[in-house]
Amino acid sequence: MGLDMSNEELLGKHDRLREELAAAYAKPSWDTARIDRITSELAAVERLLASELSPKRCRSAEPMGR
Repeated sequence: MGLDMSNEELLGKHDRLREELAAAYAKPSWDTARIDRITSELAAVERLLASELSPKRCRSAEPMGR
């Protein structure tokens, strides 16, 4: 996963990982290694999305009237 992914691609990956995580938890016997991998990837995607939407990078986050 690189910084060259668009926000749309990151959001799509986020959705897929959340679905994959839900499916992993729905199994009667949890595969903890799989769940750990999914949550690590999900956290990385969420950090990238947060950095893209941070106030420093998002002009719309500036208060009105400036």
